[in-house]
Amino acid sequence: MVSFNYKAIDSSGNITDGVLDAVDMSSAMLKMKELKLSPLTMTKVSGGQKKSQSMFASKNITKSDISNFTTRLSALLKASMPLAKAIKSLQKQCKKDTLLALITDIHDQILEGTPLSDALASHPKYFPVLYVNMVKVGEVGGVLDQSLKRIAEIRKRDHEMISKLKGALTYPVVMFVIMIGAIGILVGFVVPNFISAFGDMGLVLPLPTRMLIAMTNFLGKWWWVILIVIALLIVVFIRFKKKEGGQRKFDRFKFNTPLVGKLIHEVSLSRFTLSLGSLIGSGVSLVKALEATADVTGNEYIGDALQSLVKEVKEGQPLSETFKKRKFFFPDLAVEMVQTGEETGNLSEMLENLGEYYLEESNAKIELISTLMEPAIIVFLGVVVGFIVMAMMLPIFDISTSLH
Repeated sequence: MVSFNYKAIDSSGNITDGVLDAVDMSSAMLKMKELKLSPLTMTKVSGGQKKSQSMFASKNITKSDISNFTTRLSALLKASMPLAKAIKSLQKQCKKDTLLALITDIHDQILEGTPLSDALASHPKYFPVLYVNMVKVGEVGGVLDQSLKRIAEIRKRDHEMISKLKGALTYPVVMFVIMIGAIGILVGFVVPNFISAFGDMGLVLPLPTRMLIAMTNFLGKWWWVILIVIALLIVVFIRFKKKEGGQRKFDRFKFNTPLVGKLIHEVSLSRFTLSLGSLIGSGVSLVKALEATADVTGNEYIGDALQSLVKEVKEGQPLSETFKKRKFFFPDLAVEMVQTGEETGNLSEMLENLGEYYLEESNAKIELISTLMEPAIIVFLGVVVGFIVMAMMLPIFDISTSLH
């Protein structure tokens, strides 16, 4: 048996705390349920050690955990296992306390007769509107396993796209750190010895050498000022983003940045159209599908435009017309394909085809950026190090020439 310190809300709405014994976290949660307590925090005490965790803490439950939960639940339901039994099976297999608490809560709600979509909606941090709506469609249509499989595919696609972006940035970041380190060693250790060696000779040093010496002296004297300025700029940037409208302005700046902005545009357009097409194809109405996907891009500047689009569709305007009014985000190809989909009654397929096209385009952009950045950083590093070496070698050549 293991002891658990808990803090919970009782049936009267008051916060209470206490200690209970159970075999594991799952059993503790069941006992809390029997006592009509809603847990806030649970502290597991084992061997004199306390392990404090906030229930459903977002830092402990990852997107990968939710994706695995979705995939496994879809597979169990496809095997004709009842929903409650399938979730109970996932509960038994779970070894992460916070995820176990989440699954236990969902399971308990299912046993009480709550639909899965409502149980998931009670945890919006992990199950966004898009996820919940697709589950709700699966429940109504009797194809819950297929809806969950489709959700898993969307999440997998998003994860792959993010992984590619991170992979494309990893090499440049590593090279930049190496470059800064190499320049720091040269300027901090090699150049000062060089200055002291030639400074006593009273030579008229070449211009590149004088420039290098001036830069080294400046960095040696004012390095702390530079660090303070950098720290202040970071603080100002963070506070700017937290201000009302700050994040939107920053997102707009990113969107209009050459090359990077084009990549953000294509990634956002792909995510929006693929998600919208999936929802419509699953049977969700156009308005509800738009409401669920308006914020899927993760960019406030684009999100505001899509929110206003929802209002126009509610008023009866065709989707293609609303796209046409927002040419900054929807190119002519998107307008034409959506218009064709509306005319042929095949809107979901057209949106998914459009999303796949821009997904391929964005992948190509990621590879291009990665390919261009590698040689650019190497060339820049070569130029900087080459300048330092040249500035150090020129006085030696001058002395050698004068001796001859």
